[in-house]
Amino acid sequence: YHSLQTQLVSRFGHGSQFQASYTFSRAIGDVSLTGGENSVGGSSVSLLENPGLDRGLTQTHRKHIFNASLVLVLPELADKSDFVKNVLGGWEIGTIAQASSGRPVTVFTGAIPGLTNRVSGTGLSGNQRPNVVAGQPCHATSGPPEQILNPDAWTLTGFQLGTFGNSGRGICEGPNFAQVDLAL
Repeated sequence: YHSLQTQLVSRFGHGSQFQASYTFSRAIGDVSLTGGENSVGGSSVSLLENPGLDRGLTQTHRKHIFNASLVLVLPELADKSDFVKNVLGGWEIGTIAQASSGRPVTVFTGAIPGLTNRVSGTGLSGNQRPNVVAGQPCHATSGPPEQILNPDAWTLTGFQLGTFGNSGRGICEGPNFAQVDLAL
């Protein structure tokens, strides 16, 4: 894991504060975690004789991560009428904004009708990767909005049984993430 991390913290007024952080990073490994999105489980390589075959971006990799928070403490309005003081005075407004790059995606072939679920013919699981089509972008540039990957970027043409496809682990990034929360 390599990263550049920055942070800005500022306090102002009577209790108000702003905080922002940004991380530019790269997380590379040669095994995948198993057990779900947020759990740490076992790990395995596709081929013990060539552990570098699985070298790629890890599931925890996010190239860009940005977080910001703001808390504004409004004045008490002690010198105003009771109505104005109680309705408008002493409120706190808070917000948290988060944005990050998408998580790495590994492309697998899946099963082909009429064949077993082991397209590569090696008899090993987790290695059913297709070949990359040179010059094709990883992300879909057309099609329905839920289509993230470009199906023309991979092929089984020229694929030889008993071999591994050349599509690496974590070769594409999934959709970016952005969220804003507000509090009063």
